[in-house]
Amino acid sequence: MAEQIPTDSSNSDIPPINDLTFEEAFSLLEKTVQDLESGGLNLKQSTDLYEQGIKLAQLCNEWLNATELKVNHLQTAFVERSRLSERENSEFGPPDNDA
Repeated sequence: MAEQIPTDSSNSDIPPINDLTFEEAFSLLEKTVQDLESGGLNLKQSTDLYEQGIKLAQLCNEWLNATELKVNHLQTAFVERSRLSERENSEFGPPDNDA
């Protein structure tokens, strides 16, 4: 069975859910899904694991959304700089090599 993810600073080898990296959270989510799919759990265990999986999925989704937003911002900034550079080149022309 997957280990329970603490949501506070309890004494455990697993850090609180908000302290997990994306990779750690995703790995624990995969393990949680495997444990749920394997069966053999009572209702309480299944419910607890499902709740843990939802929390991990939300955390991973937040990481992915933040990363997507950052990538979009970087792409927009790159396009804007490229357009500005093109305008400057068209206004001033190519560098004059006669000087």
